[in-house]
Amino acid sequence: MALTRLGLNQAINLSTNTTGNLNLASQVTGTLATGNGGTGATSFTAGITMADTWRLTTDFSGAADPISSNLEQNDDASFEDIGTPMSVSSGIFTFPETGKYYITATFQTYNPTSQTSCDIQYTVNNSSYSTGANCRSQVAATSYNAISTSMIFDVTSTANCKVKFVTGSGGTIMGNSGYNGTHFQFIRIGDT
Repeated sequence: MALTRLGLNQAINLSTNTTGNLNLASQVTGTLATGNGGTGATSFTAGITMADTWRLTTDFSGAADPISSNLEQNDDASFEDIGTPMSVSSGIFTFPETGKYYITATFQTYNPTSQTSCDIQYTVNNSSYSTGANCRSQVAATSYNAISTSMIFDVTSTANCKVKFVTGSGGTIMGNSGYNGTHFQFIRIGDT
């Protein structure tokens, strides 16, 4: 059988050949070569399998460890989570499956007469928490501000690996049920 070289913008239909009687897809085995000196791959991940957004619905002032009330999953018409969403109980967020997660926290603040500090804190033993990411701000009275921080968290156990969002005293943390003001995003970016 002669080999034909494909030109740019040409493709092979692996489901049948030109005579329609051979299923070429069943003949493809082995390692798929990758360009530019790659080592090849035998399988691929399906991309992002989980993404979710939660937000604060009303303002509060002072410290919170954790932010535990007035939280809701984004319910805008434009939003749809991917995969199984996060769950939250008393401000502690639980992951739906193991994996590496990219977590962002954005805090809208008002009138921070002293420094506003906001953390993403995590646990790997469902008990003691450490700060994985922090952001701080201090602006003039009657001023609005937004601060954000992020981290990648390797969730090796859904029973033991959890996160919470913590604020220090200083100013008002702003919430809104109609859009993402102070909000938290979770995106699973790979396997553990």
